[in-house]
Amino acid sequence: MYYGGKLNILKQPDFHDIQKIRELMDVMEEGKHIPEILPIGAQGLQIRIGSENALAAMEDCSVITVSYDIGDEQMGSIAIVGPKRMDYRRIVSLLDYVSGDLSKELTRLFQGK
Repeated sequence: MYYGGKLNILKQPDFHDIQKIRELMDVMEEGKHIPEILPIGAQGLQIRIGSENALAAMEDCSVITVSYDIGDEQMGSIAIVGPKRMDYRRIVSLLDYVSGDLSKELTRLFQGK
């Protein structure tokens, strides 16, 4: 698990309530919440907006995830957590591109294809 850019969320007007952001950061720091944040084992693209997220601390967030694989075996997921008003088209395109390239490269490295 790697988190990058967590503090960028503080720049969003949706997250100026210090109590809300504190709860969100606490949830993200605790490993036990990962299965509730990310749809572990889910393949393809997943989008959860606001109350679709399992945790109350994430009700003002959207979570967009996409899986990547080596050959036919799923290896992991990449996720973007941000405000509900994010640019979904851009994020989905970016995640699709990254997961496709990552899958191709991992398959090439580990299976010699």
